[in-house]
Amino acid sequence: MKKINIFENVYYIDDSTYMKGRHLVDLKACVIKSEFKKILSEKKYRELFTYNIYGPFNEVGYNVLKKNNIDLKYNVVEDAPTVYGIQYKENKCIKYLFKIFNLKSSIRNINCWWFSSPESMSPFKNGKKQKLPMVSRQNKKMCQTINYVFEYKEDVDLQNADVILMEECYSNDGLIKNEDIELFKQVIDIDKKFNSVVKLHPRSKTNRFENTFNVIKSQGIPWEVYILNCPMKDKILISLSCATMTSGKFMFGEESYSLLLFPIIEDKVIDTYDKSKYFTEERKKKLSSQKQMYDDKNKFFIAGTVKEAKNKLFEWLDNKNE
Repeated sequence: MKKINIFENVYYIDDSTYMKGRHLVDLKACVIKSEFKKILSEKKYRELFTYNIYGPFNEVGYNVLKKNNIDLKYNVVEDAPTVYGIQYKENKCIKYLFKIFNLKSSIRNINCWWFSSPESMSPFKNGKKQKLPMVSRQNKKMCQTINYVFEYKEDVDLQNADVILMEECYSNDGLIKNEDIELFKQVIDIDKKFNSVVKLHPRSKTNRFENTFNVIKSQGIPWEVYILNCPMKDKILISLSCATMTSGKFMFGEESYSLLLFPIIEDKVIDTYDKSKYFTEERKKKLSSQKQMYDDKNKFFIAGTVKEAKNKLFEWLDNKNE
């Protein structure tokens, strides 16, 4: 990031020191002890942009900057249509704890939300909504810069794949063990006559799919970098409920074949924080609504059974080969 000479200053902070769970005690500790205070107190700032609304770093950044910059404008950039209106609803307990620890809620003080699909997001009481512009692959300098930062290299397996299995963060976060792998094995026949490959989640530390599926060699690279270099409109993407499957639509207007499998194992995906079902009725409703974003509605399907998933997969493969 420093070598591309785009940003005046680039700082790296190891978040493993601070990411100890969801407790707001950790947030207060971050505000007092983190390197943010030293870094962000040196200059005056007009605006803050964060690219994920959840986590201690967001609260740290906002609170430290707001203290020294009263007129600070807070912007949140996000492109996942399944997220907002679900995970980030404040409850009375959270509001009470913020008051105890003298923290201003960043969520309640957002000035502008930047979305790829503003019309798909839930209504908000604060902040205006802005639409992110499409991305152009013709901007060669931008593409070269992004590829350099993420050390992207062309992956032959990805280029040749008919089907891409999208790993999500559920195993990393303790919501499941290997239920997703077992489900993928049921949907993808061993005697398949097509090319499939697994895209690991950027936060995955181990390859759980080893000796089961072919896996893209490069790891830790965001999906959006791959689709910047490799158009996916003719490929079939399969996941439990991966939001990035819509990234091609948002960034380039390209619609991949998207097959979601979450209804098949939704009862097994449990939130370790409060032991509740991860796939709430509201979350499932949001996932289902993604179909309305597609011009070609036949390219989006949510399977309720393994048989439905296999039938739709082979229907799409037949269509691609015609």
